[in-house]
Amino acid sequence: MNLDLLESRIYELERLILGASAMPLQTSSNQTVSDLIADAQKQLSLAEKYPKIKEILERSSELRKYMDPNFLDDQTVANAAKIRIILSLEAEMLQTARALEALQSLKSVLNHPAYSDLSSLKAKFATIQQKHVEQEVQASDFIDESSRLLETYANTTRDMSKLLVAWQKKVAAK
Repeated sequence: MNLDLLESRIYELERLILGASAMPLQTSSNQTVSDLIADAQKQLSLAEKYPKIKEILERSSELRKYMDPNFLDDQTVANAAKIRIILSLEAEMLQTARALEALQSLKSVLNHPAYSDLSSLKAKFATIQQKHVEQEVQASDFIDESSRLLETYANTTRDMSKLLVAWQKKVAAK
């Protein structure tokens, strides 16, 4: 989209909004932004020579103040209403205050020197956790081996008992 097309669209919008009395489109492609700012400042200084315009320009800050959305809130809410609002939120404020006090008491715990080097503690914990996993594997292997040995012992004892009973019957039969 080129600049001429954009200017013509803006002109058409101005014509529709402002009506037929709008100024004709002026094409000045050789003006820079600094030239436009200088022209605006010249026109402002010329306008300030007229007392009514000067008075309006001086009151523009007052206009900005009235246009601020917070201004209306400050003026329309009476002190009694503000007090009622604060009192209606008293329980929530007290709860927030208690939470902040609890947080302050926990702050001293978190700022304790023991917690200052958490990265080394994390590394130590990882080492301990790895050792724990290894010991769990060893314990599981030990339990499996013990169960196998106990089963072998039980089978051997049972077989020996049967053999002794058979020998006793042979000896008693002779």
